[in-house]
Amino acid sequence: MQQRSRGRLHLLCALLVLTSAAALPAQSTYVDHKYGYSIKSPEGWDAVPPQPTEKYVVSKWVSKRHIRDLPAEVHVYVFNRKAEKGYGDEMPAAAAEILERFGNKKSYADWMRSGTLRSKQALAKGRKLKIKYPKGHPPRSSTIFTTTRPSGYSRGAQRMPDFFVMIGVIETENVEYAVECFCSVKAERKLRGRFQSVIKSFKLLEPPTVTTTGPAANGKDGYERTKLTPKEEARKLAREQVARTKGWWYLETPRYMIVTNVKKTEKTFIKDIGRRMEAIRDRYEKDFPPASGISAVSIVRVCKDRKSYSDYGGPGGSAGYWYSAAKELVFFREGDTEKPFQVLNHEAFHQYIFYACGSLSPHSWYNEGYGDYYAGADIRGKRVSRIKKFLWRKDTIKNAVRRGTHVPIKDIIKYSQSQYYSNSALCYAEGWSIVYFLNTALPKSHRWRKILPTYLEVLQKTKDKNKAVEQAFEGVDLDKFEKAWAAYTVRGTKVRK
Repeated sequence: MQQRSRGRLHLLCALLVLTSAAALPAQSTYVDHKYGYSIKSPEGWDAVPPQPTEKYVVSKWVSKRHIRDLPAEVHVYVFNRKAEKGYGDEMPAAAAEILERFGNKKSYADWMRSGTLRSKQALAKGRKLKIKYPKGHPPRSSTIFTTTRPSGYSRGAQRMPDFFVMIGVIETENVEYAVECFCSVKAERKLRGRFQSVIKSFKLLEPPTVTTTGPAANGKDGYERTKLTPKEEARKLAREQVARTKGWWYLETPRYMIVTNVKKTEKTFIKDIGRRMEAIRDRYEKDFPPASGISAVSIVRVCKDRKSYSDYGGPGGSAGYWYSAAKELVFFREGDTEKPFQVLNHEAFHQYIFYACGSLSPHSWYNEGYGDYYAGADIRGKRVSRIKKFLWRKDTIKNAVRRGTHVPIKDIIKYSQSQYYSNSALCYAEGWSIVYFLNTALPKSHRWRKILPTYLEVLQKTKDKNKAVEQAFEGVDLDKFEKAWAAYTVRGTKVRK
């Protein structure tokens, strides 16, 4: 009887071992020859491309769902230990100081201290980390740390749990690598083993070529000298991004590069995006002739869903954005609704008008107002057939005018972006209604018809937004204008003369 029990116990243990091994998901190896390393990525997690303006993160993976209410992520950082501060004698001291603090970090610890939340995590004494490396190129040191930091998330007024963080730091002669894994402290027991497995899988390849960073490396303006055209540059960037990030691919149109992780089986949707973008661009060029030829080619990033958009860095509560510094227009697919196309038209206007004004964004009432105006574009084939009323904004501004809670016209046309965004729901609706009023409620010969074209003309010539708004509304009785706008907004009463 005792002998049989021992046999059952051994069998049970063997089954538990097999079951446990099967429960651990397999990992695929991610090889990064550009930066000289390979690592086993978390199986089943989404690969997310770093932002184009990101200086140190070179690869990133995010769990498909939040785990214990918080995201779980793995980031790989690369720091140039030979980075120099050479900002040039012509740069103002204040600007050089900012770049010194945020632009040339040589290590994870150095970079960590400059971050709002990461500065609150402490790297206590770590444990030695054994990694593989090519013959003749051993690391100077390799260490694994565990710590915590505030997550920065909240639910209502309640602060969410901290992040549990595990970091592997590998230092070579020229480069420091950091593999940072984090999740909710409540998920530590669930993910600690997986994080450790990811970090221990890190392997050094042949060392990457390292050069001095900073503006001094490439010329006083800090940009690389290249013979590529803007379109070739955008194509090169798109190709590199999709090659480095599993699940992403790109589609080229005459004036755009569309980068997406929407399934390739749904390529028709992405082709439709391209068709619509070219059609609305034709309309923009007709309605807003650029100050000079536009050579810039933007990346249009279409995320497969809201989660993917958020993982990439999309602001909470937004449906899309145009980021001039990165030359990127970003939005996400939302089922089979028309919403992505409306967002596309809105954000594409921001992208176009920025370059049409000579790399300058207009006042928010004009910029956001026109963005929402074109969100109502009805595109048939290769052209815009008509501009419909944008229903997202209609009731908000109508109710505000009825209650007298709208922003006075004399104020909103001079609002800064921060003022506009501080009451975004109302201001967006009011900006749209002003542009819609000026485009649809006036006789062709009415003097108010000159407000919008005058604003654009002056802005393009002077680069001065204040002058643009002053000259656009010069001689306009704003009280009379506001009454006429309010009557049209609430009752649809057009101006007769």
